[in-house]
Amino acid sequence: MPTPTYVGFTGSREMTEATEWAIRNVITHLPRSAIVVTGGCIGVDAYVARLATGYGLHVHTIPPADRSRVDPDWEQHCLTCFPMPEGTTYKDRNQAIVDRADRLYGFPRYSEAHPKSKRSGTWQTIRMAIKKDIPTEIFIPSEFE
Repeated sequence: MPTPTYVGFTGSREMTEATEWAIRNVITHLPRSAIVVTGGCIGVDAYVARLATGYGLHVHTIPPADRSRVDPDWEQHCLTCFPMPEGTTYKDRNQAIVDRADRLYGFPRYSEAHPKSKRSGTWQTIRMAIKKDIPTEIFIPSEFE
């Protein structure tokens, strides 16, 4: 039996058709043994979890302690989860995703230099993964619009 690869996803709460296309392209090419790791929030996290579940992939969700941005149906779209403990931050949750991932796919809405990315948790997660030398692929939909 092959060793599973943990594939982390991070992205914007704002979805575009280009983002959906890119995510479908990644999910449909993952091996059946892959474990998809998401953060449970609305937008990219929720879309990835729903799509991966539909393809029969194992989804592991790490929702943040602050549930204000979490998809209300996140528990329906994962096989396993590790909810972050009370008192932890989004940064802690982002680090937990990186710590679990063997590779990371990032779907930020804008480039890192864009003013709207100044406080981006997506970019924070991407930087964490790069610092940890995790293979990381980034898709920025605004570059294709």
